[in-house]
Amino acid sequence: MKKLLNVYWGKELVGKLTKENADVTFQYSGEWINSKNAFPISVSLPLKESVFDRGVSEAFFGNLLPESGIRTKIARYYGFSEKNNFAMLNAIGSECAGALMIVPENESIFEEEGYSEIDVMEIS
Repeated sequence: MKKLLNVYWGKELVGKLTKENADVTFQYSGEWINSKNAFPISVSLPLKESVFDRGVSEAFFGNLLPESGIRTKIARYYGFSEKNNFAMLNAIGSECAGALMIVPENESIFEEEGYSEIDVMEIS
């Protein structure tokens, strides 16, 4: 089964992290590559259209995740192996170290800005 995670820099889609069977790969989006503000997110992930293989993809994205005891606690909380980088990115990727946000493809990370009225009872 194929699973996708979107990788964002701010509100811009940088690319997609894909898991198919045990293979995890990364590919920049065409919009990102063609943007005047585009840059490689890592020296190991230069701007190019082709797919980055498992080794490079896992190494970079795995290093965005917590280590040791925190990693173990997160894995236990969500119920997956602490060695499963993709599952961890799926669960907490929007809170990774650095400026990148990694979220499930069908999940919106951008809430509409606005205000709502709060009555006195809600405040108290």
